[in-house]
Amino acid sequence: MDKVNFRDDLFDSPAGDWVESFSDAHFRQRYLQEQRLIYCETLMTVHGTTDIEPAVALIRGPWDWWEHGRITGFAIDDDGSTDQRLSPVWWFITRVGLHISPPIDLPELQGQRVPLLLTEHFTGPTTMDVYPNGSGDALIIRGRFHGVEYHVPGVPNKVAEWLHLDAESGTMPAPFPKGTGWVCLLHKLEGHSSVKRISQRPDSRKSLKG
Repeated sequence: MDKVNFRDDLFDSPAGDWVESFSDAHFRQRYLQEQRLIYCETLMTVHGTTDIEPAVALIRGPWDWWEHGRITGFAIDDDGSTDQRLSPVWWFITRVGLHISPPIDLPELQGQRVPLLLTEHFTGPTTMDVYPNGSGDALIIRGRFHGVEYHVPGVPNKVAEWLHLDAESGTMPAPFPKGTGWVCLLHKLEGHSSVKRISQRPDSRKSLKG
């Protein structure tokens, strides 16, 4: 992946106009208001493990763990990156190309970052960070959209942003199915499913301010 300007400064700044869109025992989500592009974040807590390797392997491999979706064209590139095409809800129009780069160490979090570049109906840079929580009894997976745009006529970025967050947490409104996105990834990791290494296989919305 070419040099990308990940906007972690926006996510880490206390001055941002962030809105929390969803929170439960496993998920916490927020988005940045009044932006032309999509800046949003999903935090998923995986209880009972701090092993980052199975999570990184699942993120870099085929996203067939994404319930109610479909993937096609999974391939491993010479540089260790992977490519695939995801239909987040198999019968809906949205298609997303995923170019997933090899992980980068995050020494300050004792974890790793997996950079992704989205193409097709979503375009732009994203990241998935995997690291143990502060108390050492759970794993955090942190997904960030660093200025992403949606390209379906008649659907504004803000609506696409809400649907994207709902899809990741499995809370999409009717007629979409529940349990999409990261929910099955959560179940796999909490169930300590065996995962092969990548080298071995080809809305209530309240302000966070104040």
